[in-house]
Amino acid sequence: MSEINFGYEQGRRNAPNKEIFPMIDHELNNIQICDLGSVLMRNTLPESYWQLIDNAKETCSKLIMSGIKDSNDLFRLFDDNNEVELLSTKYNIGIDYMKKLYSLLKFHSYKPFQLKKLQSIDPAHSKSLSLVNVKTNGDLLTKCTSHNDRSSIVNICKIPDSQLNALLSISDLIRKPGIKEIKALLFIKLGVRSLYELSQKNPIEFRSEIKNKIGNENMDRAIPTEKEINSDIAWARILPRIIDI
Repeated sequence: MSEINFGYEQGRRNAPNKEIFPMIDHELNNIQICDLGSVLMRNTLPESYWQLIDNAKETCSKLIMSGIKDSNDLFRLFDDNNEVELLSTKYNIGIDYMKKLYSLLKFHSYKPFQLKKLQSIDPAHSKSLSLVNVKTNGDLLTKCTSHNDRSSIVNICKIPDSQLNALLSISDLIRKPGIKEIKALLFIKLGVRSLYELSQKNPIEFRSEIKNKIGNENMDRAIPTEKEINSDIAWARILPRIIDI
């Protein structure tokens, strides 16, 4: 079995070009199997998924060798139960393991969020965006991957550039399950404008920044737990980078 890069591919995600800004209609959160090592840990997973931790590297290597290289591949595999059983037998991968991994990746798959439901959006902006078929956060992200794309949206929809960027930040951050609008706005206040920027944070230091921000501004909200922040940052590191703000 060949050696794989089982971790966060820093260089691949650093270069802001079209190759890492895929225009994906059906799955914005397509996750590489080789990157799962950084999230299959106790400090990032609910206890119900801890069974995925043991033999994770070996099992993920087998999945890659079988042709299952990303979450989309795994989703397609489960369209046919016979194929699941055949792969399980041929590569000696437990079906229960694959089902649990499928469940975890499905949970982290992209779920469209209607822009008009955002509390922070101007209804007029929501309406103008809908006229150009931009109705969800995914629509906005895939049509604003570059500065030129954003300029076109600004000109056509008459939305101030600063407000469009704010909407893009929220739209990107809420791709990660568990980050709702209120948390996204808190992250933005701390200078985190995208999942990529979140991925660069040190969990301990970032949680301290959040704690200080909540305390200094007397916010009526709980401080996220260490595990919650660990999970947010760890998943941000393996979710595809869509925008460059």
